[in-house]
Amino acid sequence: MKSINLFLLIFAVSVLSFTSYAQEEYAKWAELRQNMPDGVAISYENMKLNTPEKNMVELPAYPGARIVATSQETESVDESQRPKLATITLISDAPAQKITGFYKDLITEYAGWRWNSKIKIFYKGNLQDALNGLAPYIQVTPIQSREPDLKYVKSDTLTNASSKIVVCYNPSGMNAS
Repeated sequence: MKSINLFLLIFAVSVLSFTSYAQEEYAKWAELRQNMPDGVAISYENMKLNTPEKNMVELPAYPGARIVATSQETESVDESQRPKLATITLISDAPAQKITGFYKDLITEYAGWRWNSKIKIFYKGNLQDALNGLAPYIQVTPIQSREPDLKYVKSDTLTNASSKIVVCYNPSGMNAS
């Protein structure tokens, strides 16, 4: 009996220690449909495992934005290529113009970030690298009807959503671009 109590005590302390050291996630996930096909459901479970911690992404998520997809950094095929960075796709109820204003205000505080008004993208480093997924960027767009990456988000969640935010980031180091 004493060994069971000791085990429970050690387990409880371990769980409490882990949760106190766990980092805060970058953003919450949007509610997804329950009736997804098996392969898709597994895919989303894997994406949720790739949810970055808040400190892994240089610029914060727009307040209240919810994640709808993630991707891992891809390995380079050979030494002549650089790996593509990880991405997070979020949705927000706020209009794209308001979210863009939020990031315009922020980039003055972060070294190396720029705004390209022609193609409406925030990027760090070289614009061409950002467009190729090799440098961090944030792109905000109004949600278009029937976007494929939103088809498994609950319809009532999408009802008020008006903007999509794609964040490309370097999970192995913020300043490595």
